[in-house]
Amino acid sequence: MMLREHRSNHARGSGGVSELAGTFDQVTAGIRSLMSAAMEGGEPESLRVAFDAMRDQWLAAERDSRRDEAGSLRRFEGVAAMLCGEAFWPAILAVGEHRDAGRELDRATEATRWILRAHAAFSSGHQEALNLCLRRAANVVRDADA
Repeated sequence: MMLREHRSNHARGSGGVSELAGTFDQVTAGIRSLMSAAMEGGEPESLRVAFDAMRDQWLAAERDSRRDEAGSLRRFEGVAAMLCGEAFWPAILAVGEHRDAGRELDRATEATRWILRAHAAFSSGHQEALNLCLRRAANVVRDADA
């Protein structure tokens, strides 16, 4: 089940879509836009300003979601969006600086795989697997920053 389908099913069961529903979709759309801008020759400083604005939004969403219980969709989306955005930034920057982005894209892809596994665990209610997958994604992101 895709994240969007799960969100729709969850929203129907809870009486409405939360104000945060769609955070993950918004971040992935932002990542695609930034990567496109980088590939089209966008200035690294402009990319950084746009990324910082996007980061502020997903960090605020993740922070706000901390008030929710651990198994909520809003909490999952906040964490997944933050990890995904942070995972792709080094690749976007490398492309914008006309450097080989292979290693950065590999790391972003690895983090995304863990996020997708986390989504599967979230959808099936396996909290232990969810936590493990999110930790692994966070480790990939942290290792990229080192």
